[in-house]
Amino acid sequence: MRLISMSYGVKNIANQDDWEVRNLRLNDANLIVGKNAAGKSRTVQLIASFAKMISQQVSSLHFGNWDMLFETEEGKRLNYILKIKENNVLEEEIIINGEELLVRGKITKI
Repeated sequence: MRLISMSYGVKNIANQDDWEVRNLRLNDANLIVGKNAAGKSRTVQLIASFAKMISQQVSSLHFGNWDMLFETEEGKRLNYILKIKENNVLEEEIIINGEELLVRGKITKI
């Protein structure tokens, strides 16, 4: 399975400005280019943090709103949506090829 796109956003972190990555598309090999302090290293660190969280290699969760799109070797698309605040999962969704397999914590209107 490989990561093909990601979005991430967080608001009001440690008295800093809001920060987000929107619709970052990834291929087999990627080159991230930008000005100093544009968020290149932070973006790579986010991908590493996400990998550590889902493989349970960390004791605390990296807060923020995650939207990760993966593609399996069979060509299936897996969308993983995760919202975390103060080390608590507020929402979690797993969608494979448009079919919701897991919806947790999401407020839905009836």
